[in-house]
This record gives sequence, C-alpha cells and structure tokens, in this order.
Amino acid sequence: MTPINTNEVLYLIERAKREWEAAVDALPQIICLLDQNGLIARANRTVETWGLSTVKEVKGKSLHELLHPNCTNPSCYLSALWQSYVDDSDGVSVEVNDPVLNRYLQIQIEPVKNKEGARIELIDFATVHISDITRKKQVESLLGWHIDNLSSLLHIQRELANSLDASRVLNIGFEAALRLSMAARGCIVTLEENDELDFAYIKNLTEKDTANDSQIQLLVKQVLQSQEPIIYRVANTSENQTILSIDQSIVLSAHIVLPLISRGQALGALYLEATHGEEFSDDVIETIVLLESSIAISLDNARLYQLSEERLKTVQSLYRDVSDMAQLKTDMIRLAAHDLRNPITTLMMHTEMLKRMGADNLDERQLRIVDVIHNTSARMADFVRDLLSLERIEEMHRDQSAKVDLTEMVHQVVAEQADRAQIKDIMLHTDADLEAPHVFVNGTDFMLSLALTNLVSNAIKYTDSGGSVNVRIMSKENKLQIEVEDNGYGIPEEDQAQLFEPFFRAKLPETSHISGTGLGLHLVRNIIERHRGEVFVRSVRGQGSTFGFILPRADN
Repeated sequence: MTPINTNEVLYLIERAKREWEAAVDALPQIICLLDQNGLIARANRTVETWGLSTVKEVKGKSLHELLHPNCTNPSCYLSALWQSYVDDSDGVSVEVNDPVLNRYLQIQIEPVKNKEGARIELIDFATVHISDITRKKQVESLLGWHIDNLSSLLHIQRELANSLDASRVLNIGFEAALRLSMAARGCIVTLEENDELDFAYIKNLTEKDTANDSQIQLLVKQVLQSQEPIIYRVANTSENQTILSIDQSIVLSAHIVLPLISRGQALGALYLEATHGEEFSDDVIETIVLLESSIAISLDNARLYQLSEERLKTVQSLYRDVSDMAQLKTDMIRLAAHDLRNPITTLMMHTEMLKRMGADNLDERQLRIVDVIHNTSARMADFVRDLLSLERIEEMHRDQSAKVDLTEMVHQVVAEQADRAQIKDIMLHTDADLEAPHVFVNGTDFMLSLALTNLVSNAIKYTDSGGSVNVRIMSKENKLQIEVEDNGYGIPEEDQAQLFEPFFRAKLPETSHISGTGLGLHLVRNIIERHRGEVFVRSVRGQGSTFGFILPRADN
C-alpha cells in the first residue's frame, strides 16, 4: 500500500479551494454563505464589484446590513426576508425593485443540501444568490410596451379601415398619434386644392403657430414637397437614426413631421411636438411611422369613396335626364306613328281598289307592283300599330322569343326588291325553297326583315348593270346563316374591319357617285347582335362581296 503524502494532499486541497473561489468570484451574482443566525460567513468578490463592501468586511453582517447599510426602515423587505426563509424550509425567492441600490434584484435563499438533495441539519447553513435583473426587467417592460402598442395599432388600423369618412379617419388617426407618442402639441394637416393647407385637428397650438410662414407651416410644406419625414431631437441621437430638418436655430423643441402618402401622392402631414426639454424615443418614432401609413391609406380610401359617391349621384342625375329624354323620344315616335297611320291606311285602300278595278286593265307586271305596294303598306301598318304601344316598344328590346320564318322572310324581301334590281338589269334570285320545310329563328320579324332588306338593297346599289345578287339560307348545326352575295365593286381589305361602324363608307372612285349615310350596316349589326347573332363580310375588290349574318336556330 502506497503511503499518503500529506503535503501533496494539502496542496491539492488548497489548489481546489483557489480554483473554486476564482470561479465563484468571476460570477456576476453575489454569492453568500449564511450561518444559522442569518449572518454572512463567506461571500464572493462580486460584493466589491457592486461597491458594497470588501470580502473581509462583509463577514458577520446580515443581508440587510450588506445591501442597506444605513437603512432604519423597520418595514424594509430585507428585514423580514431571513425570517421568511426560516419559516419555509425549502427556501425563498423574491424579485424586487430595490429603492436603495436603484436596481431590480432577484434574491434566492436556499438551504445547503447534500448530493441526494437532503438538507444537512447539523450544519444548517444557507446559500444566498443575489442577481441584478434590471436589464431583464427593462427588456420585459419594453417588450410589454411593444405588445401594448402593437395591440393598440391593430385596433386603430381596424377602426381606420372600417371608416369611409375622411373627417373621422383624421380624428381617429390624430387622437391615436397623440396617445401613443404622448406629444404635448400637434396637428394633422390635409393638402387641399390649389396647394392650400387645412389644419383639420389641432392640440395646444395657437393661430400664430399655424399662420403662414410659421415654423410649423414651413415644416409641413417641406415634407409635402420632399415626401420625406422630418425628425428633430434636442439631445444627441443614436447613430442609426436619420435626421432631416430645417434650420435648427428656429427649432424650440423635439418634433416629428411625417407626410401622409398614398399611391405616391402626398395627402397631408402629421406634426407632433414633445414636451419642452424632452424627446421622442426610437420606439415611439417607429410606432408613429407605422400609424402614419395606416392614416394615409384610410384617408385615400375615404376620399375615393366620397368621390365615387359624388360620381354616382352625377350618374343618377344623368340617368334621370336620359330617361326623360327617352320618354320624350318615345312620345314623339308615338305621335309620328299616329300621324303615319292615316296615309298608310289610305294607301292600302287605294291599292286594294286598283287590284279590284284593274284586274282586266293591268298586265301581270303592273299587278305584281300593286301587290308589292299593298304588302309593304300592310307591314308598315303593322309596325306603326306596334309603335303606338309603349309596352310593345319595350317588348321589342326584351322579348325576342317569337318564331320568325326565315324562308318566308327571304322570299318576301326578294319580292320587295325585285323591281329595283330589274331597273338596274340585275338578276336577283334566292335558293330558298318554299316547297321544302321552312327554317325558323327566334326574334322580331320586322327587325330581322329590316336587316336583310338593308343587305339586299346595298348589294343592288353597289353592283353594276348586268350583275347578279343571290340570297342564300345555309344550315350549320344549331345555327342558320343568311348570305347576300353580289359580283359588284367589292371592298378593299383594309376597309372591311370598319364597315359596320356608324357613318363609315369605303372611299372608292367607282362608288363616289352613290349616295348613302353609312348607317345601314351599323343598324344591321345592332339588330343581329340583339338577336344573339353575329355579322360577317367577305369581299375582294373588283370581284364582289358577300354580306350575311348567323343566328341561333329556333326549336321546331
């Protein structure tokens, strides 16, 4: 068995002691060992770092004497702390804002325990840990302030977003800015027409403060022009804070001036002024900047809403005017239709007399002319009768569910235009077979007949003598297509896209002698589109044109 070297053992013990003391002395907390009477037996050198006492002098003192050496207050929390520990065998822990040290402290007193966690009753010593938690409390307070501010901002933003009244938006925003910044004075300004400033809301400002060329006016005009904030502090500012300001010689106190900008336009400005001698913190500035954005967006939305309301009223007024004019037009059409009824009736009576009296004196062509005049007059009479009923006029716009016989309509239009074609020596014919099953579409007979008449009339007008015009009906699945083909002058390709526009006429030397308003094809397109159809044109200059329309087939 190796003999024990006493000196070596003592050396190791002493070395372990110094290492332990060095480690404990390096801690930022005060560590003390208290005896059974609550007096300090040992303490680390942090007591010297805190400037309370030396390690030697602290022995035999109580915690009260260590931390509050001159305190005579019988209700001091330190006086009762040791007794609380004695009454609670598991130890005590408190957090307190110490009024003498001006620090937040966390003090823990715990009994000395063995490695199994059992209290050593024979020794009955206690350990004390005193930590400076001032910074922690400051961070917690700042975090709580931020949470409260963010919660307030969220609530304010909801209020702003739900308001479409510009005055209310400004009031909510300004009151919130004053509350969050604790500013002593301030105002919120809007930029009106002619670049005039309107001080919407004011706190503790005089007429002199808001007069032209005043300090506040100069600041507001500067931020509106530059669209950049102005932040001025009385004391030195942090390096990361951008400062933009006017001549500081005229500045009396710290202020924040923020432009209210939305969609790149300055709508106004927010001015806040701190209490004399104080300044706004970085946190306050960040909060107010966030608030400013919400105010600007909500103000812009409120103004847009107000503008839309004004325009709606204007549109409603125009609609009433147009409705009155439409009613006047309807009354005039009814009056004109009433005046037309008598001459049309007379014309029909005379054609009937001609048919009866001239049956033996008129040749076949003359009798056919009389029939065309009679049939056309009868259709005009029907149309005039419809015009005399306002309900029927509205029905022509809304209800187009009546079945129209396209086969019959094509033959009728061709018969009506036959004489015009014969006068120009143009062959007008159709492949529509009256003996075959007829085809139908839904719509208004008069309107569709008017559209086809325009196309046939145009084909005859723009075809030279000796030419031909053919009217065809083609079936395509659930649609019907009518084509009017001629071998006339044709239309240049660059003009074809505008043919159905009002008042447009293709300018060709060979057609310059032909008169027209340029409204016929526009009328055709309107009628066909109203019947849920479409128009088309195919043309080659010098070879002829094909105009037509496609309509949904009616159920048989």
